Amino acid sequence: AGDAAWHQVDVRTAKAVSGYWPIDVRTAGRYSIELRRWPESTGYKLTAGIDGDDSQWRKDCILHKYANMYQGGKALDLKWAHVEIAGESLHTQIEDPEAESVVFQIDLPLGETQLFAGFYERKPYAMNNQTIAPYYIDIIKDEKLCGDR
Repeated sequence: AGDAAWHQVDVRTAKAVSGYWPIDVRTAGRYSIELRRWPESTGYKLTAGIDGDDSQWRKDCILHKYANMYQGGKALDLKWAHVEIAGESLHTQIEDPEAESVVFQIDLPLGETQLFAGFYERKPYAMNNQTIAPYYIDIIKDEKLCGDR
């Protein structure tokens, strides 16, 4: 096991963490795995930083020395995204500077597996390449029938 981003300050300061998530696939099929840096509700770009105070928080309840935990955010020069799951390894270049997420499509078999996901400034597996785990991941079963595509 490794270090984890357990507080919003870790997300805002782009704490470099990585590790595996246990996954229990209850229904085999086609899935979308969506990787994000910021919560979907913010609409922030994958590489975007945040200037100043962007959220509502109880300033009267937080000591001034901890205010930085609730404001600002470091921009990242992310160029690649990578996932490993169920024996498959996929990566893609992040080409759209306006992208809020990266989505991988994959067929998953029934059963327990683990997911590894990472963002990189250089191609995955490059020397001295730091892994920054996506802080938000959605795994969604594709419910479309063949005739609906």
